[in-house]
Amino acid sequence: MLNLVAGFIKPTSGEIILDGSEVKEPGSDRVVMFQEPALYPWLNVMQNVTFGLEIAGYSKDEQKSIAEHYLRMVQLWKYRDYRIHQISGGMKQRVALARALALDSKLLLMDEPFSALDKQTINVLREELENIWERTKRTIIYVTHSVEEAIYFADRVVVMSENPGRVREIIPITLKRPRVVEDDEFVALRKRILASVKEGVKRVLKMNSTRRCRMKAKKIAGSIIFVAAIIALWQLLYVAGTEWFSLFKPYAVPYPLGVLKSFINLISSGTLFAAIGYSMMRALIGFVIAIALGVVIGILILNSDYLCRNLKPIILGIQTLPSICWVPFAILWFGLGNSAILLLS
Repeated sequence: MLNLVAGFIKPTSGEIILDGSEVKEPGSDRVVMFQEPALYPWLNVMQNVTFGLEIAGYSKDEQKSIAEHYLRMVQLWKYRDYRIHQISGGMKQRVALARALALDSKLLLMDEPFSALDKQTINVLREELENIWERTKRTIIYVTHSVEEAIYFADRVVVMSENPGRVREIIPITLKRPRVVEDDEFVALRKRILASVKEGVKRVLKMNSTRRCRMKAKKIAGSIIFVAAIIALWQLLYVAGTEWFSLFKPYAVPYPLGVLKSFINLISSGTLFAAIGYSMMRALIGFVIAIALGVVIGILILNSDYLCRNLKPIILGIQTLPSICWVPFAILWFGLGNSAILLLS
């Protein structure tokens, strides 16, 4: 929202009006104070405050006078010659505030300026900012996640919704200043705003949950459609290769309907689990044979330098080959029987 008001980005619809003029780009009538101080580390405190005034074309005397006025206002005049790395986080934010006030803009946009500070520093800066506002009467749009901070500063609190950002509620704050967070009216307002925020969060969570369910359903449906398309293409290629163009024999390549028929036949005949057990038994036998051979070869290599020099390179080379490379050799050496299957296992 602050980016829109500042003119950093353009609204996709509608328009932003300030004093009768449409906001189309950044301007000196709107100054942004960011979450981080965004100060120039190579300049001192005074130079950071006068930087914007120099860009705006003020004379040297005017720059010094205006900077002194606002540095005294934020109680930093005696630190005017300090480098940025020599002052605390709270002081950096006060420098940023003085720089923003020095430009005398119509609108001050503050984006959670105290969020990175400790609680004690925040309390001090709150009081200082309120005192400055009382003296300058500058219009401020202040974005914060702290309900307490919003009630402390605001004449009106605008509660926003999330995704998409919408105005949920506008709550006028009529408490007398200075405001005390322990007062009953303050606490009651805090509860009311928190309830509104909580309701909005629940709606967002519900919407996000629904959105996630829809995305998951779409993903599952997409996977099913993809698998179905692959199976259909597989069946089409089989029919084209065996019946239309006679590119290969039917027994050379399985096809989806044939696999499904075989699966149904195995279930109906009761041989499915027997076939699974038989396959697992062959794999187990192959595994045991591999372990036995591996142990024997390993012991021989370990105890014989000759075998180590001659067999180790061969074994390392064999390990790099995928199992499918051995299929032709297994068929040539052992045919299509169990011996070939055991070799591949």
